[in-house]
Amino acid sequence: MGPALTHVSMKYGDSGWKHVTAEEAEALFPKQSVPAGTRQFICECCGQYVSFTKDGINVRHFKHSRGEEDKTCEERVARNAECEIVQYNTYDFPLRLALYDTDLNLSIGIPQCAIKTKDIKVTVQGKREDGHEYTIRNEAASGLVWLDLNKDIANSYKIKTESRYPNWPEIIAGINPAGTFFDSYGGRRLHEGDEVYAEHDYYMLRKGFEYGRPSMNTNEVLKIGLNGDIWRVYKVRVRSITYDTTAFFLPFSLNPSTEFFGAFRANIPLEGDADTKFNMKLKDELESYDVIWLAGEAKSHCVANTLRQLFDYPEVVRRLVILEDCMSNISGCEDLAIPIYEKAARMGARFETSESLLFA
Repeated sequence: MGPALTHVSMKYGDSGWKHVTAEEAEALFPKQSVPAGTRQFICECCGQYVSFTKDGINVRHFKHSRGEEDKTCEERVARNAECEIVQYNTYDFPLRLALYDTDLNLSIGIPQCAIKTKDIKVTVQGKREDGHEYTIRNEAASGLVWLDLNKDIANSYKIKTESRYPNWPEIIAGINPAGTFFDSYGGRRLHEGDEVYAEHDYYMLRKGFEYGRPSMNTNEVLKIGLNGDIWRVYKVRVRSITYDTTAFFLPFSLNPSTEFFGAFRANIPLEGDADTKFNMKLKDELESYDVIWLAGEAKSHCVANTLRQLFDYPEVVRRLVILEDCMSNISGCEDLAIPIYEKAARMGARFETSESLLFA
């Protein structure tokens, strides 16, 4: 199960849209699911209709639909090519950087006004005294409308509207003069806590020089003067995850990819950091048990990676009992880990349900 959405509004007849929690929605819809197509619930972050899950094993929650054209919502679970999960951990309107030969453009993503009954006026106040004024048309659409800020680089941006959506931020974080990072694919700004991956390009917008690190490629791609300041854009690519790389990114609250997608070691173990290496102590402790129950979230990711990390220790795999009804796949990744579970079965792991164990 992916992380639940928390910024959701519900349509209350002629009263319009009001913020709603999952608990409140469950009281109104005790058993049945509410598909996004009913247009009953809408994401306050991106303006797209969302669904409410049915009663079952998992805690009921709101979620985005796989078929959405715009998958850039700040609360949406994003996937890379390997279906690896990245969760944006702040509610903030997104910023986007576009580069041209000798120029740049910033834009801010504002939720489409489908949840309103009329067009709305939005003013974005950065450094420019008169701000940026826009009218977002009510065209019964959902998703993000990208509003140009041009070269208005500011530490923060104020959002003003005639009538505000529930939980819209009044101020969003802007550009850090020491450095703000954008993904080279699509140009979206990275948030605090986001992962940074090796062999992937990022843009860094900052004032002054940046010399990079030996474990990184850092190339200046744009230099521009604004209001007496010199701003530079660097293309940054991490070649390998090292202490040097970590020291570079941590001041920006970005994490080089040492994420633990399995219980025994980090995705990318770091030289000199024992905490990222395979946890032999945990493996040795498990060997003292005759039966080891395995379950968790998500079946397609963390549970599967935990299994894969044990394949070098068949004596542990043979003692595993995998509880199939105590875990679920990430939506859209149902087939991702099938080969891992098939190999575990060949190595002697058993597959049971919690009910069969309780009443055995």
